[in-house]
Amino acid sequence: MDADPLVQFRSAADIGVDATCRAATDAGRGRERPGLLVSNGLLDCGTGGEPQVFLRPGDWLFGGGEGSVRTLLGSCVSLVLWSRRHGAGGLCHSLLPQRRQRGVDELPDGRYLDEAIDWLEAEAHRRGIPWADLRASVFGGAGRRTGGIGASNLAWICAWLERQRIPVDQMDVGGHVMRRLSMDLRTGVVSVAHGGAWNLMEQRQ
Repeated sequence: MDADPLVQFRSAADIGVDATCRAATDAGRGRERPGLLVSNGLLDCGTGGEPQVFLRPGDWLFGGGEGSVRTLLGSCVSLVLWSRRHGAGGLCHSLLPQRRQRGVDELPDGRYLDEAIDWLEAEAHRRGIPWADLRASVFGGAGRRTGGIGASNLAWICAWLERQRIPVDQMDVGGHVMRRLSMDLRTGVVSVAHGGAWNLMEQRQ
């Protein structure tokens, strides 16, 4: 009997490679286990079969366990929410704080911070992770001018964090630098490397 896949994607078109990663899930048995990985990012597998996910602008991920997730940020912002008690959490790669108008029947769009957070909150609830158990980290929001996209993203997410009263573990934001993020899905630890071609990054975002 084949095991269920560890990584469940919302859309098969978003799978970057045809890869079979290590299986371990209780999907389909009521409430999902906290570590079940769900993402619309690009999937690859490490040498040991562990999932490696890359998030493009508008992508998101929730889960834990073996594996890692990476992304590349300029003016975009990544919010990480992690529960140490459950060994699971999520993150997004969002371009803007909010869209001007969202139709009542439209699904959340990860390009917008408020909608990405709605998705992260729903995934936490689906796994039985209380909102109060989550701690936050914020990355990105770079820009060359005051009042630009990066500054707007940071102002919005900082105001949201203050309203929610979520403890913040790590904040690496602003400036004129590109950021490369790598998150260990076993621990929730995020590593950040600075540098790169800013102009190229702006063209991508």
